[in-house]
Parts: sequence; C-alpha cells; structure tokens
Amino acid sequence: MGKHDAIKPPFSLKTLAERWGCSDETIRQMVISKRLPAFRVGTMLRIPATAVEEYEACKNTGSEDSTDDMSSLGTMVAQGEGFVLMHSRERKPRRKPSI
Repeated sequence: MGKHDAIKPPFSLKTLAERWGCSDETIRQMVISKRLPAFRVGTMLRIPATAVEEYEACKNTGSEDSTDDMSSLGTMVAQGEGFVLMHSRERKPRRKPSI
C-alpha cells in the first residue's frame, strides 16, 4: 500500500449533486457562497472529498447552542447511501405591485 492509496478523488458538481440528491446548480451556489470549498481544474470545479465529509459530519451532529425553537432554512436527512436536502419553510407568494 503506497502513500497515495488513501487519497480520495475530489467530487465534480455532478457526482456530488447525485450523492446529495440535488442539482448541479445547488452545489455551484454552495461553492459561490463559500459554504463549500472548491478548486478549479481548467474550467471545471472540483470539491475535495475531505470537505464533503466534513460538511456531512457537521450537518449530522447537533450544536450545543441549538434549541428546538430555533428556525432553520433547511435540513439534510440521511437516506440510504445518500443525503436529501429538504427545505423547512414555505415561501409566501409575492404580491404584484399595483400600477
């Protein structure tokens, strides 16, 4: 076993989106908003496997400062071998401006 055997390959937007059950664009927006680190290979974005594992570990553990009455924009639920991102709030329809 060589020193490079333990290195996990990075995820593309597509492979990470498939793993998490969301769209490529969702992953791209997470990278743009700096919630998920990434690097470029030419014009392609890649997300390090360690960053994905850290993100999943964070989403699966509770915070000591959290309380049950705190609202959240969304949750990540483990489902089989992947994760499903779910929104917890319903958006209100926008009112059309009167002319």
